[in-house]
Amino acid sequence: MIICQKPVIFLETISMLYNYVNKISYSDMLRQIQRRFAQHIVDRDGKFLVQLAEALERVSGQVCGDLDGQNPRLNYFFRTFSGMSSSSSCCLAHVMLLGYYVCSEDNLDHYREELRKYYLESKDKRLRIEGIDSFGLIWSVADPGDDLPPLSQQLRRLPCAPENRRQIQEVFSGYEALLEELTELIRPVAERLQQNLQELQRLTARCVSEWVLYFGNQTVESFVRDMFDSTLLFPAESDDIQIGIWLFNCKSVQIHRIEGERGSVQSILIGSMVLPEMSAKNRSKLDRDMICGILRTMGSPDKLEVLHRCAQAPTYAQKLAKEMNMNSGTVSRILYNLNEWGFLEKELMDGRIHYRTKLDAVEELWKSLLAYLAEPEQQ
Repeated sequence: MIICQKPVIFLETISMLYNYVNKISYSDMLRQIQRRFAQHIVDRDGKFLVQLAEALERVSGQVCGDLDGQNPRLNYFFRTFSGMSSSSSCCLAHVMLLGYYVCSEDNLDHYREELRKYYLESKDKRLRIEGIDSFGLIWSVADPGDDLPPLSQQLRRLPCAPENRRQIQEVFSGYEALLEELTELIRPVAERLQQNLQELQRLTARCVSEWVLYFGNQTVESFVRDMFDSTLLFPAESDDIQIGIWLFNCKSVQIHRIEGERGSVQSILIGSMVLPEMSAKNRSKLDRDMICGILRTMGSPDKLEVLHRCAQAPTYAQKLAKEMNMNSGTVSRILYNLNEWGFLEKELMDGRIHYRTKLDAVEELWKSLLAYLAEPEQQ
């Protein structure tokens, strides 16, 4: 097991600027966690989590306080895409990370160079754009014989505004120049951030020790099962685990498999507010607002039909669109929304991302609805 003691400064700066530009509060993130998990976890960890949220807010203010919020290039890279749900929104800077989230204690320029190499390795492959989420684009490599639509057509399926799709297309046509510009834009912010990390590292030392203890007898696969009640999209035997804490992307977990000469490494970046006790079994029951939101998400014959077909056998967007005589972009958005609410899980089969209905999650929704309807009215 490899423990990265220092934050990944490139990723931390991107996350902090995204939250700052879009006025995302760390206290609001904490309240979402408090709503989502059982009371005994909130009681046990409440003081620590409050201290952490306050420290993240304070450091962000100190580092970003004098930035020009109207700077057009800052907004170009960091303004959230339109048309996406708040829980999975992202920006152009996220897209430019290419899904390459790796624990690294090196500096800004080293990570930029790693991103550039990763782009050059990927650009000549036939990439299939599967979707988009808070980490950027979801993509896979198409088989040589697959019928792959042009990039512009694939991007039209994404649940974001046409202007944002044009920005993503600009990334593919001029990645290296945009990466250089992004690096220089965030450099002074990153330098200030590095000078203000001591308090955050002291607070999150506890997180590191708890996760080291957890992974002492757990695999990456069991971690994904415990935390998300799901399976790993790219399962593989791994020679080692690399763990780092993601300070400013504090509710998220990202896993990236690295191939090296000595075998593979599973690099896991864990949000600073995510603790081992926050497993799927310890989530709070759904409240009225969450139930209404889920019912709205499922409230159409097309969505129910997608759930039905995915329950029969794992399938993928293009196949569903053909079978249901629907636009592939519409089907992709339906899959995206159902996956966001936890009713689908993904798995990689034959080079494509397939979706399977999680029947236990659907059952849990109706149990929560019945429990709410039977609950005595509060006086």
